[in-house]
Amino acid sequence: NYSTAASYFDQALSRAIKENDARTLAYAYTGLGLIKHKKEQYYEALAYFTRAEVLWKDQNDIRSLIQTYQDFHDSFLALKQYSKAD
Repeated sequence: NYSTAASYFDQALSRAIKENDARTLAYAYTGLGLIKHKKEQYYEALAYFTRAEVLWKDQNDIRSLIQTYQDFHDSFLALKQYSKAD
């Protein structure tokens, strides 16, 4: 259920902003991006992935950054922007 999941991610996002918790922010942005991707709202998904990317880089979290790049790839493929998917 995407709306329920989005609600939980929004709650996590609100708490993470208050607590200045960059890791939780990045996970919430990733989750919201994945929901947007599944709902075929690819540009909105890319915006969330971009926010997550910045946070993962700041934390030097390579594993999560790799996953985010895969998420970018999937969204660019869905948009038929093949050169950006590479």
